[in-house]
Amino acid sequence: MRTTTWYAEPTVGVIGRARQLAQVERLLRRRARVVTVTGPPGAGKSTVAAVAATRPGREVYAERLQLSCAEVQEPEAVPHAVANALRAPDDRTLGRLQTVMDARESRSLLLVLHDCDHLIDGVTELVNAVTGRCRGVDFLISARQPLRVPGERVVVLPPLAPAAAPALFTAVARVTVPPVPSRPPAACDQAVVAEVCERLDRLPLAVELAARSLSHMSLEQLVQLVRTCCLTLGAHLPLPDGRPLHHATLTDAIGWSHELCTPPQRLLWARLSAFDGGFTTAEAAARCADELLTPAAVADGTAQLHERSLLLTDRSGAGRTRYRMLRTVRAYGATMLRYLGEAGQPGSRAAGHPPEIGHE
Repeated sequence: MRTTTWYAEPTVGVIGRARQLAQVERLLRRRARVVTVTGPPGAGKSTVAAVAATRPGREVYAERLQLSCAEVQEPEAVPHAVANALRAPDDRTLGRLQTVMDARESRSLLLVLHDCDHLIDGVTELVNAVTGRCRGVDFLISARQPLRVPGERVVVLPPLAPAAAPALFTAVARVTVPPVPSRPPAACDQAVVAEVCERLDRLPLAVELAARSLSHMSLEQLVQLVRTCCLTLGAHLPLPDGRPLHHATLTDAIGWSHELCTPPQRLLWARLSAFDGGFTTAEAAARCADELLTPAAVADGTAQLHERSLLLTDRSGAGRTRYRMLRTVRAYGATMLRYLGEAGQPGSRAAGHPPEIGHE
């Protein structure tokens, strides 16, 4: 585990996130014990958490420590990694977790943990143990799912607003792409940028990767790429310092979530990608259930994919919950559906019209 030097430039990385930043900051100032920032792949969770952690003054927290858990492999190693980062004494007569708690018992500390999706059980155990013993230690977590611990407050990051995404695109392009003399942005360019952002679900990571791609392609080439093969965004770009490997490309970001799913969840994800629009749990079961996924497994799996921020929800007029996939998440599922050989098969439970990569 390492101290994080986060990769997002604050004034750019938080464009369109003023409301969520204020919400997290307000919770920290009120000393909420556990605040978890969640959202779909590429929503900017770590950026929002990193920036929000710097806002409260020393009257709230005497110390702050931001850590990336990307290099920790096992949930059982989380307490040891945190103890090492806090430079807690290695007292062999005590467990390292107890050492961490004893060392911080009388101090106000905000412990910020990023990239811990693969360590949810270990992080949950750590948070429960520390908050139960150390009143001065609070947690700010960025993850794709809540921890479900007592007292947890969850802040969900949705896709950016329609006006904010193009603003982020323009801001990133100005910082990373050499300016072209005597070429002010035309109305047609703005329309193309808006299309690019919409096809990328207005997700900050995807929008940023698209804007940085202008360093080696034209805007016309970029829009063609997102229309046909959006998941390859970032493939030819250098990885900024401090950025985790699973944020190098859009495929990596979504694939990180795919790897953390169970095999039944992956199969259901692929089959649900065949829906052209939203769906209820009953509609999902009618299309996706078979001898591999029972109707009960489809219902449970749908809820689990929503928990992992891979499905969004809308309320219908009848009060029923309808689920939907973002275009990018759906495109990834469509590749899996084709890999499984189920896409478009006559009589297949998942037969439908899965999107081409980049299309809905």
